[in-house]
Amino acid sequence: METDASQFSANITSECPISPLEMKFMYIEQLMSLEQDFLSCMHFGIRKYLKPLQYCILTRYEHTTLFTNIDMLARFSKANLKSMRDNAAPDDSQTSEDQHMMLYLPATIQKQCKAYQLYGKQLEMSNKLLKELNQNKSFRDFVKSQHTTGEHCRSQPSEQCPSIQEFINRPALHIQQLYTALHNILSVTPRDSHDAPLLVRVTDAIF
Repeated sequence: METDASQFSANITSECPISPLEMKFMYIEQLMSLEQDFLSCMHFGIRKYLKPLQYCILTRYEHTTLFTNIDMLARFSKANLKSMRDNAAPDDSQTSEDQHMMLYLPATIQKQCKAYQLYGKQLEMSNKLLKELNQNKSFRDFVKSQHTTGEHCRSQPSEQCPSIQEFINRPALHIQQLYTALHNILSVTPRDSHDAPLLVRVTDAIF
């Protein structure tokens, strides 16, 4: 991810040099896109796999083990994205840098990190259970029907129409992408900027 971001920066600056603040805004837009892509994946998986399997095939223990706290992670991202969009509205009382500082520093960052830590601890067990469940024909048939019907999945990217395995593992990729995005923002933030210490704390917390 960092290599791709570096190549992106190099291409932009070589064709049309831009200021660090402009680059910062571009990275913030990337951060918002990451959250939107993640939500698209989560909404599909929650609607097609997590919620229906609460009422069929799986026991309560199996359901909790398989999906852990994925729905909570999705709610965090939804709140983050809403906050970013709400704070994107112009405010004459703030400078442009102050304005965008609010976009990527959610007040619940510590809670989010703890939620991702819990998810990470359970991920191996979730994948192990999924492998076992795939031996169950009723489970396989159900998952296949959910993945291929009503969503035109063949024409949709995997991000918007994930398999159940992609859905379960998607938050692990997302937290890595968030770290890279925030690190990129920090890389173009002056060290004497008043929001630099906050960015450092956020990236350290995620890492």
